Amino acid sequence: MSDRLKKALAHSDVSVTEMADYLGVTRETISRWINGRTKIGKAPLRLWALRTGVRLAWIEHGTAVAESPRPDGDPNGGSSLPHLDSNQEPFD
Repeated sequence: MSDRLKKALAHSDVSVTEMADYLGVTRETISRWINGRTKIGKAPLRLWALRTGVRLAWIEHGTAVAESPRPDGDPNGGSSLPHLDSNQEPFD
């Protein structure tokens, strides 16, 4: 997830300082999150996604769509959207 947090920042041109101010945390906290030293909580993660314009599901799981299976067994929920892995950019 730390790699996707970094990519979301880069994609949105939001600096570490701007994100820290937005979330009300220190730059050191942001650094620990994007370097994988500590886990980010759910509330700041949602705000991170909002601020960067990147889907929360992608940041959390590396996927473009939720992976909850439908009753008919389709793991993509009927969506034809591609899944992104953690090494792809969030948007074209």
